[in-house]
Amino acid sequence: MGSSELDEKQLYDLAYNVVEPQLERIPGVASATVGGGKVREVQVQVHRDALRARSMGVLDVVNAVRSSNLLLPSGNLRAGDRDYNVFANTQFEHTKPLADVILRPAIEVGGRQVPPVRVGDVGGIEDGTQDQSEIVRINGQRGVYLRVLKQPGANTIKVVDSIRAALPNLRGVPANVKLQISFDNRPTSARP
Repeated sequence: MGSSELDEKQLYDLAYNVVEPQLERIPGVASATVGGGKVREVQVQVHRDALRARSMGVLDVVNAVRSSNLLLPSGNLRAGDRDYNVFANTQFEHTKPLADVILRPAIEVGGRQVPPVRVGDVGGIEDGTQDQSEIVRINGQRGVYLRVLKQPGANTIKVVDSIRAALPNLRGVPANVKLQISFDNRPTSARP
């Protein structure tokens, strides 16, 4: 799957969120795994001094992000020599909602109101990508591929034919994205 107008992050997102689920609904398909592209990763660079000044720790940030109702990619939070896995259940388009997650609500101290502490108050947020471990080139341009595996016992020829028939009809694929089969495992005598 390639496009001259979409970058590798956009191609990966399209393959993972749009194409893969449709291919996996085809009878006889067990899985469709995306390869290549760049996987989105939102990073929170926590400032240790900002946390200390508010009598908070890294786990306060981890727990607030986990319990927020945001749609976030999963990932790791690194603090010194420790890694914390952070899992949330969805995605968001911009990083501002993450900066607004409340770590500690507003409180009253000595008769005065202290404002809430938000993630953006103690760290910077970067919308980037994971380290890329696989590069796919299609006619000299970067792209992504989907490795489709059939279910045990499914007829290979029928599964490949079903995928070929489904490709032009996949919903949500922009016209500037080219989908093609680069390899199939049918016997040579059964290929068109």
